[in-house]
Amino acid sequence: MEVVAILPCAGQGVRFAYARNKLFYRVNGKPILQHTLDRLALSGAVHCFVLAVSEADRARAEKLDFHGVRHLLVTGGATRTASVLAGLEAAPPRSLVLIHDGARPFPSDEVIRGCIRSVRQHGSGIAAVPCADTLKRAENGKITEDLSRENVFQIQTPQGFWREEILAALRRFPGQSFPDESSVYTAAGLPVYLSPGSPFNQKITVKEDLKYFLSDPKKS
Repeated sequence: MEVVAILPCAGQGVRFAYARNKLFYRVNGKPILQHTLDRLALSGAVHCFVLAVSEADRARAEKLDFHGVRHLLVTGGATRTASVLAGLEAAPPRSLVLIHDGARPFPSDEVIRGCIRSVRQHGSGIAAVPCADTLKRAENGKITEDLSRENVFQIQTPQGFWREEILAALRRFPGQSFPDESSVYTAAGLPVYLSPGSPFNQKITVKEDLKYFLSDPKKS
């Protein structure tokens, strides 16, 4: 059984305020995307990469170090969902797929392998952490309701599935865009199981998030 990491990398990350795709912004001497690939490849759990990239970024993506792991570049779409679909269609049949944000460069070996174990046991594995913050509902800037944190989770990636099942789920909603793959799976009526995430497994969205490189346990 192959484990295939699918990375949707065709977006621009407008909130990051960078002239190019933020994934190629260099931190500690290499692109953010390279840090992500390093973690996934060096975990030893991934047998193949599929990167969904824009044509404008293809040449840059081809120069990345995949650490000897087999890889494939495909043309991404206008949305994350379209890019994931393109990656899934190119992935080897009957593989276990880990769909991961290119801008989430800190997945630990434990998080990666936990997703894989959950897929093998339950058919899905979504990295998540319990919500630690106090939650409130507000309207027009005014708090209207206290919300319980019990059984509330912050969803991360990787998000793992059997390739054929998540591909079939996506094809049930042609042209639709979803915030993540667990949402697609749920919409298709399939059970979504959580696996342990990590508070260090943060996504780089704005430049202020680069501070997470300083708190990274592995000091990427």
